[in-house]
Amino acid sequence: MNNHVSSTPSTMKLKQTINPILLYFIHFIISLYTILTYIPFYFLCESKQEKPNQIKAKPVSSKPDSAYRSINSVDGLASVLYPGCDTLDKVFMYAKNKFKNKRLLGTREILNEEDEIQPNGKIFKKVILGHYNWLSYEDVF
Repeated sequence: MNNHVSSTPSTMKLKQTINPILLYFIHFIISLYTILTYIPFYFLCESKQEKPNQIKAKPVSSKPDSAYRSINSVDGLASVLYPGCDTLDKVFMYAKNKFKNKRLLGTREILNEEDEIQPNGKIFKKVILGHYNWLSYEDVF
């Protein structure tokens, strides 16, 4: 005996259990909330159409080959990661001194390489790798 629900159109009619007046009231509340929150946001925030036309960077000097900086920090760097580390080299040296014995770079040895044929006929190279060999900050620098 088939216990499955029949999918004939007569059994698939939807029953409305919520009063239509209540649905209109809920729709009105949602629309009112949308209007009260979106309109102030639209007028108080900057328009997205103005942003692409804004100047985002200016040259540091009048020379044609000078560097460009953000208009928010033309006079100097906007921020530094660590005190006294205003160049990338100084940041790496700071990290070397702070994290001497911690892992920095890991490599794995290739143990085996296999060709695996996919169901669509393409050949996929499968690589079997060994354990990680880690270098510390001090080893790298």
